[in-house]
Amino acid sequence: MPKEFHRSERVSGLLHRVVSDIVRNEVRDPRLNLVTLTDLQLSRDLSVAKIYFTSMDDAAELESIKTVLNGAAGFIRSRVGREVKLRIMPELRFLVDEAELHGRRISGLINDVMGDENATENSSQPNEIDDAESGDAESGDAESGDTGPDDTTTT
Repeated sequence: MPKEFHRSERVSGLLHRVVSDIVRNEVRDPRLNLVTLTDLQLSRDLSVAKIYFTSMDDAAELESIKTVLNGAAGFIRSRVGREVKLRIMPELRFLVDEAELHGRRISGLINDVMGDENATENSSQPNEIDDAESGDAESGDAESGDTGPDDTTTT
């Protein structure tokens, strides 16, 4: 039996696309250039939409971006109301996507650990170039015609 989609899920997907387009194309604020709306959660009664966002800017800038988005929520809500016909247009609340920040922090920690391990491996292992040069020197002696004690020549 196919999975049924509830009306709130369908409306949530539609609102997510419309709000993303409005923020990207109609809100004129340079702080919103690198903003990505990651999720939109709609209440069961469709009265409140929590919109999660992230940005490529520093974490310190996220609070000012949140202030800008929540300040423009009325404008965005009116623009959404023109494009989406709903009996009750949900109140828009913009929130910082903590999961994205947590993921970036974890990724940074992993990169730091991997960088430390690579540095320790390189300092504890002999240099591959030195090994290759020493191998060439040994094969060079045999190629040059020098005979060692193990070589026997019959004439």
